[in-house]
Amino acid sequence: MAASADREHSGLHQCIATMASEPGPSTWCGVAFTCLLPLVSLGALVAQIVVSLVIVVQGASPACEPTMQSGCSRGQFCSNNPDFAIAQCEDCSQLLPQTTTMWPSLQSFCEWAVAAYGPQSPADLYHLTFTEPARRNASFVGSCAMWLHCMNEDLMPTRCDYLVYALQRVKLTQVALMATCAVLFATQLMSDLDQADTTLACLAHRTRQLESARRRVPLRIYHSLLYAMHKISVPCLVSAATAVLLLTSQGVGSLSALNIILNFLAVGFLFELDDLVSYAIMPEHLKEAARAAVVALSDPEAESVNRDTYASRPVRWLPNRIFAFTIATLLVVQVIYFEDVMQLLSGMMQSHVAIALGLKRESRKQDQMMGGSGNPQIVACEDIAFTTLGAAWLDSAGAAVFFAAVTPPKKFPEHWMRGAKSWVRVAFHVLSAALDVLLLFSLYLVQIWLTTQLRRLPYLNPL
Repeated sequence: MAASADREHSGLHQCIATMASEPGPSTWCGVAFTCLLPLVSLGALVAQIVVSLVIVVQGASPACEPTMQSGCSRGQFCSNNPDFAIAQCEDCSQLLPQTTTMWPSLQSFCEWAVAAYGPQSPADLYHLTFTEPARRNASFVGSCAMWLHCMNEDLMPTRCDYLVYALQRVKLTQVALMATCAVLFATQLMSDLDQADTTLACLAHRTRQLESARRRVPLRIYHSLLYAMHKISVPCLVSAATAVLLLTSQGVGSLSALNIILNFLAVGFLFELDDLVSYAIMPEHLKEAARAAVVALSDPEAESVNRDTYASRPVRWLPNRIFAFTIATLLVVQVIYFEDVMQLLSGMMQSHVAIALGLKRESRKQDQMMGGSGNPQIVACEDIAFTTLGAAWLDSAGAAVFFAAVTPPKKFPEHWMRGAKSWVRVAFHVLSAALDVLLLFSLYLVQIWLTTQLRRLPYLNPL
């Protein structure tokens, strides 16, 4: 247990916060060092976010083989259309006439091809090139192979077939297993939240001790970003990645007992990523300095700490437990009722994707990114990625409001709160929550943009 505690107090963010807030001269070199060093810590958090987004994208739209139309789950086709993605699974709602108007002449062309060449397998029709007059003669190979595959395989055009079948096979025993694994997920999250609290308190306390205002400003910005990303955004995004893995890893059989256990264990490493980096690259003397900085927070002889309740009691034990168990509970509920969640968040996601990509709401490109429907009554498989991101955003916004309500606002000096009228203290809490929500929404829009870019990345060795 002692070794575990020492490791918690010498993590990457704690080491960086200790080094960046070390007392020293306020020269331009010192200010530059204070500004650049936190980028290492924030870079590790960005890496956690990107890895989570990769899991979300690969789960919702895995790689496949377009010629044989293999590698996709029920209700998906393997795209060879550059407007969507090359050799990547997409929802059949993007092709079928009853769910989209993007390709008005596709069905008639492919029906002619089938009549001309006789009943074929998708591979036999792959060589045909389809040209769409309504879209400035846009053309691509393999269109009829995709269309025929969807006509044969997609039994529910307005729903994500494999998701429906997977959720229909959920038993009470699987729900109990997910709840048990979710409790273990919550315990990992609690440890990460407690560690984040200690780091944030240490950074805030040491920043106040610096005499140079030029060094305090970048450290306060670092504190705000570290709080929003480390304590709120990353946990919610890891929860989203877990939901995607649970729903998509094996298609219809995704929610088997083995997959539930393996997927929860697989995603758990994201919480340990920063500690593993610290263990690998941080020399021992920096870890010792980080541990000493944490110990100094609980020094009863330190008058400055005694005057600062945030520093003397850094870990918000009960709020962290409430947040962790809430996220774990919402994860299980979201998985079980995912189709309802997709329909509920469809309108919100249409607007947010348009904002993130700078598109008009009615644009066809937006329809392609959202599964080609633009219709809340159509639940496309591609919407899984954006729905989990939207749910993670709502979780993070709720967490920001919750933490701002139950903990002292850390963006303002504590002496401002002492002796202030009740309405002034409430105003500080509201303002703190609003700033956090605004920052988290900005991060969320960046995550949507990154998701669309990750979906369109080319393969290193294309066929």
